[in-house]
Amino acid sequence: GKLHGSARSVESINIFDAITSCKEYLTDFGGHSQAAGISLNIENFLPFKKALESYIDKNFSYDCFTPVKCADLLITSRFTLDLAKEINRLEPFGTANRKPVFAVTARNLKASPIKIGSPHLNIKSDYIEMLYFNGAESKSMLDLPFEKTVLFEPNVSVFNHEESLKGYVKD
Repeated sequence: GKLHGSARSVESINIFDAITSCKEYLTDFGGHSQAAGISLNIENFLPFKKALESYIDKNFSYDCFTPVKCADLLITSRFTLDLAKEINRLEPFGTANRKPVFAVTARNLKASPIKIGSPHLNIKSDYIEMLYFNGAESKSMLDLPFEKTVLFEPNVSVFNHEESLKGYVKD
């Protein structure tokens, strides 16, 4: 007779405020702007759902659900391992402390699978080497000789006590 659920929100919608607006249907709830948990009696599910949808419809536009991709800085010179390590000193990253996203613009990129048959690409630019997880479908576009902008997060990897830098492609 009871339901329990959890919610994650898009950046522009405070899910905790939305759920708070419908609290009369809940037996318990908690959370923050980007995530929440709820408990309710089964008979209150449909009224809660309608009230939550009504709150969202009244307070937010469709544009709130459209992902926005942006970078904190356009890279115009070599991205260094030292800079990536400095950025890591700002951890932990999360909602209130986003990991910086950088952009690199290039006409000629070299994209290749990390191994034969892999869906992951290794991309070389003049400023940083990047790894694009599940990016194989984008390989032909990345190889075209026109200007492209790639968004990435820097990542410091350690293997056999050796540090290396790779940008993880975000878009």
